[in-house]
This record gives sequence, C-alpha cells and structure tokens, in this order.
Amino acid sequence: MVKRQLLEEICKKEINGHLVINMITKRVRQLFRGDKSMVEDPHVVDCVDIAIKEFLDGKLQVKQNKSVL
Repeated sequence: MVKRQLLEEICKKEINGHLVINMITKRVRQLFRGDKSMVEDPHVVDCVDIAIKEFLDGKLQVKQNKSVL
C-alpha cells in the first residue's frame, strides 16, 4: 500500500489526531530498534508504513496511565 492510501484510511476514523501521531511515532521507533512487525504485507516494507498498517489493523492499543495527584 502507498502511504497516501494508508493516511486516507486513518483520516476516515474518528479519533484524536495527536494520539494517533504519538502512537505511530512510538511504534516506528520500536520497529527501527528491531521489534518484529505485527502485520504481514508484501507491499508494506517501510517502518512508517508498517506502523500505520498495524494501527489500521487494530494491532496498536493505547494504555492509559492513572496519574497520581
């Protein structure tokens, strides 16, 4: 898949844009460090594409921390 197609898919979802950017950025860093991809797609070879595809496939989740005040 092309980045443009992947980004268009993200735009269709009703979610917080800042949250998505942070999730994908963190995942790209993990992939650069050598973490294994959670998707199998021969068209997706770039770390950014992999992270976006993982997000679109529902493989990435947000863990909410309970802050202590």
